[in-house]
Amino acid sequence: MDIDVASNDVQRSFRSCYVGVFHLEADAPRIWKFDPNNFPIVIIGANSDMNLAKLTTVLDREVTKRFEQINGVGSIDIWGGIDREVKVDIKRDRLIASGLTTTDVTTGYCS
Repeated sequence: MDIDVASNDVQRSFRSCYVGVFHLEADAPRIWKFDPNNFPIVIIGANSDMNLAKLTTVLDREVTKRFEQINGVGSIDIWGGIDREVKVDIKRDRLIASGLTTTDVTTGYCS
């Protein structure tokens, strides 16, 4: 069975029901294609005496790179850990005085 054809059939069926019955009371239905091949076949946990920031860095920079080199590995995802975050406080008056926009700041920071 072609999943795209099946998805279109389901969307058509829902659309006819939705328009005739629910269009005033409910949001439009959302339909996702489901492919069991996209689910992980292996989940690995990590535990260490390292602090969480260092463990996250090791997993991200070293361990995932080794797994990605294995033939047949589709993707590696890391859940949990610590993600770096940068907070930028913009002083509106200084921004205006310099002739910059917040987009200019974002572009400059991300480049």
